[in-house]
Amino acid sequence: MKAGTVVWLAIGLVGIATLVCGAPPASQSDIEHRLMGTWIGVSGHWGEENPPPESRSFTFTTNHQCEVTIGKKTFVGTYRIDVSKEPFQIDFTFDEVPGEQVTTLTIFDFPKEGVLRMAEWDPNWRRKDFAPGITFKKKESSNQASEPIGAAAPQVQR
Repeated sequence: MKAGTVVWLAIGLVGIATLVCGAPPASQSDIEHRLMGTWIGVSGHWGEENPPPESRSFTFTTNHQCEVTIGKKTFVGTYRIDVSKEPFQIDFTFDEVPGEQVTTLTIFDFPKEGVLRMAEWDPNWRRKDFAPGITFKKKESSNQASEPIGAAAPQVQR
């Protein structure tokens, strides 16, 4: 067998193995990088008040800080993700009342490039599916990804 034939055969086998086994799992840093920036709600719902999806946004920064806006309320806190689970898991921790931290649990994924899907969150249990949930689109010119959220920002605005 010629060397060129062996190379093409090896490439073909790798391609078939990728199709059969799927793509390699995403790394923690790859997913964290995809999260960076600002995401604006485009569809879906969650919560009792249920403001329109476009009134919801998330901003994620490289230092695991986040700013979440839901209607007229803005929360500043931290997040932690686990990409070993499917769908991915994310925990948010906020000072809902000064000095009183609340952690909420949820799941997320990226159904396509530039789209983030997140289930309704809860402090007591993690959902297994995305109903109810919100679909977010990444803001085009989001430079916040590399800038930490300011320490002077209020913890909660009501």
